[in-house]
Amino acid sequence: DEHNHFFRVNYPPTGSEYVFFTYIAFFIVIYSLSAFLFSGNLNKKTKIIFNVVFIALFFTGAEYSLRFFIQSHNTIHRPHPLLFWELSKDAEVIFPDGKEIKTNYYGFRYEEFPIKKPPGEYRFILVGDSTAYGVHIEEGERFSDLLEKDLQQRFPEKKIRVINAAVDGYSTFQIYELITTNLMKYEPDCILYAVNNDSGKDFKEDKDRLPPKSLWGILLELYQSETYLMLKKLAFNYLIKNNDSVQGKAPECARVSPEDLRILLNNIIKTEKEAGGRLAVISLPLPEKHYDAEKIRYKEITREICKNTNSLFIDVYSLWKNDPEKKKLFLDDVHPDEEGNALIEKVILDDLIKENMIK
Repeated sequence: DEHNHFFRVNYPPTGSEYVFFTYIAFFIVIYSLSAFLFSGNLNKKTKIIFNVVFIALFFTGAEYSLRFFIQSHNTIHRPHPLLFWELSKDAEVIFPDGKEIKTNYYGFRYEEFPIKKPPGEYRFILVGDSTAYGVHIEEGERFSDLLEKDLQQRFPEKKIRVINAAVDGYSTFQIYELITTNLMKYEPDCILYAVNNDSGKDFKEDKDRLPPKSLWGILLELYQSETYLMLKKLAFNYLIKNNDSVQGKAPECARVSPEDLRILLNNIIKTEKEAGGRLAVISLPLPEKHYDAEKIRYKEITREICKNTNSLFIDVYSLWKNDPEKKKLFLDDVHPDEEGNALIEKVILDDLIKENMIK
């Protein structure tokens, strides 16, 4: 289970365990020394206060030690109790190949912008998985960046934004949660939806990973604590290591079932329409090795939903599938290269213009 292991269990990043345990050892020494020197002369009430103060200092020190370490390592992802993972805010990471990824104050791979939409601005928000996010693609070369630039040239009288809120690995379930809990406050005129992950096999459906609703409030607070996440990481790694039922188990079900895809996508369209906006579905291209019946079935479901709801369906997938030259435009088994991103953008641009999306 790549998503469970990488995004949940391996955060905080490697090395933070040593910081944590070194801090504990150091604190035990300081506490023992202080107790030896002072507690013998203290009455019972003062001893209680002494221990409470030390406990408070311990957790405060552990929290800030971990935060300092994690900030110095600039991780792109961090866990989230409802979304499972999200992009870190104000992150800046340079990879060994020299490519750089930055996120803004809101945790989007996009420049800073005001929450409230100014007059005269038309605002797209792109949601999706790693292809929409732009894995291995520099800022400025992703199809969302190119689309913003070309639309701005076509409509100079307006301010055009194509805000990239995509997160690598996301499914429609996570996108629905992201839209309803966060994105609508940015007042999108149009949501661009681009997902290939729903049919991917996993150990359980995404909806079954959610904690009980009664715990959402407290978990949202606890997930802000690096100490809590460290303790959670240690517990998960121990359980996985010592649980034979987890080892070698094969994924058995789709992350989002076809039935749930219909419900979730219809609800996303309804949410955006009620806010006065529209939704456009981008059917992303796939390498030939992924032309399996299940993935095609999911794409046909999104096409059908768009037809029934009068939503725009931008079919990049079919255009690429029938062109053997497009096979060369993938960096790996899934992700289009920079030239591929440019060609995807042209298809999206043409369809948005034909649909008279910007008025």
